[in-house]
Amino acid sequence: KGRLITTDNPLQQVRKCTYALIDMLKNDDYLIEKKGKGKGNLIIPWAFGVVFTNLTRKQFHTMEVNHVIDDHLVMCKEDISSNVDTMEFFERLKKFFKHSFPFEMTLPQRKRIRWHIFPEIRIVQPTLFEDSSLEEKDGTKIPDVINIFDLNQERLARSLGDGHRVIHGVSGSGKTLILGYRCQQLAQVSKKPILVLCFNITLAVKLGHIISEKGIGDKVEVIHFHDWCKEQLRAYNINVPQYGNNYLEELINLVIDSVENNHIPRGQYEAVLLDEGHDFKEDWLKIIVQMVDPTNNSLLVLYDDAQSIYNRKGKLDFSLSSVGIQARGRTQIL
Repeated sequence: KGRLITTDNPLQQVRKCTYALIDMLKNDDYLIEKKGKGKGNLIIPWAFGVVFTNLTRKQFHTMEVNHVIDDHLVMCKEDISSNVDTMEFFERLKKFFKHSFPFEMTLPQRKRIRWHIFPEIRIVQPTLFEDSSLEEKDGTKIPDVINIFDLNQERLARSLGDGHRVIHGVSGSGKTLILGYRCQQLAQVSKKPILVLCFNITLAVKLGHIISEKGIGDKVEVIHFHDWCKEQLRAYNINVPQYGNNYLEELINLVIDSVENNHIPRGQYEAVLLDEGHDFKEDWLKIIVQMVDPTNNSLLVLYDDAQSIYNRKGKLDFSLSSVGIQARGRTQIL
């Protein structure tokens, strides 16, 4: 707008990030060389460079950016395209390094580096024994044994976007971990509350604790489905049915009728995430789908049709599309 603006050279920016990262990694005793000439240094060589994701190399030179940043310290748009040859990519990457040396890194060491760089993929679990954890400068504990998403879980978690999504997976495959990660992503950008629904009360309590630990409990509500039904009726001044033999059925039917009659509004939530989808009935899902804000239409359903505890058939006896879940082409299996 006619004003001169000064900003850090991208190479300066990445240099600051790199040194901060190296300092962090050096706090981890498992990543430090214990003997030889490199004793006390990181077990791996390191370097930094700039990636211009939307700038071609021709534009890089035409705009004379090469007068500011050396050509060999830059990757441009064509260098990172999906059809670039793998060896070409590595040759370009190697030019970033002033110094290098032979090294071997074990799988546990790779995991530790990912643990440091991406705190959002950490799986924090209580330990049964006193641990000999190290401590970073900021007070963060670095456990001896770390647990993180595997690459498949991480790739899936990062690739989830708006719209309806369905994830199948057996028990223990990481569905609930991905749900927690997705909540973190959504909480950073959401303007409306985010709803997480479970069928099992114990799981709802556990998930609520995880969400609270992540510091996003003010934006994300985790609740058992029947409790959510009660909350909706009370919030919109509709009398909750009396306890009796058919209490749960009456409760849900009243919510269904109230939504259809516009006494309970639709689209209340920025996103709805549904764990244990295999235990939800057809008419319940029809209501839940309507609670999502149509702007983003962000719905995530997690289920394992082999793990149903409450549905004796052991799998859904209706199609997801019949209840309004439009996830064709957006279904993943863990």
